[in-house]
Amino acid sequence: MRRKLTVSTLAAISATALVLGVNSAASSSFDSQKWRSEAGNLTSSNSRHGMSLDLEKNVLRIGMTKDEVVSILGQPDGKKKTGAFIYDLGVGMIDLDFYVLEFDEAGKLKRFYFEPG
Repeated sequence: MRRKLTVSTLAAISATALVLGVNSAASSSFDSQKWRSEAGNLTSSNSRHGMSLDLEKNVLRIGMTKDEVVSILGQPDGKKKTGAFIYDLGVGMIDLDFYVLEFDEAGKLKRFYFEPG
């Protein structure tokens, strides 16, 4: 009976983690090389998700040029019609999540944000 309870408990914990979107990309320090290596990884194991908070707090700065951003993050995975850079973060809770960087007319970073899928 104890073994059955343990297996059931583990199954419940795993299911809860899946529903809440918990994945292997726990919060971590930003690493430019690792960020670049995740290009094309659309799975929930994409470590960009975990690095995005540190990226936002400690790396990106309003006024950075597009070249400066690309030197840190690599080429964007896509662009919006407005020219904003899009970086794929992989699957979040339900769908693909993105990190978006918007630039002004002079090519300076004016806004950056997480965009859930």
